[in-house]
Amino acid sequence: YKKHHDLVIKIKGNAGGIPEDIISKVSEPYFTTKHKSQGTGIGLYMCEEILRKHMNASLDIQNITFEYEKEYHKGAMFIIVMKKVYV
Repeated sequence: YKKHHDLVIKIKGNAGGIPEDIISKVSEPYFTTKHKSQGTGIGLYMCEEILRKHMNASLDIQNITFEYEKEYHKGAMFIIVMKKVYV
């Protein structure tokens, strides 16, 4: 959606969210909760770098509870804000 001159994109999941003790770390380089053979921990880091350095955007990650089709769900929400898209 449009907010002032910015474009805001919110992506919600319903898998229970991200544990509070690690949510601030998930976009750090090489941070992973998986076994070393299953991931390197650079996916979200690279997404945030591309957004910030090449698209004048930011990424925020938070846990939320939301209603969808009359049922409540808990999950993580990724918020991308692209600055000054609309002038």
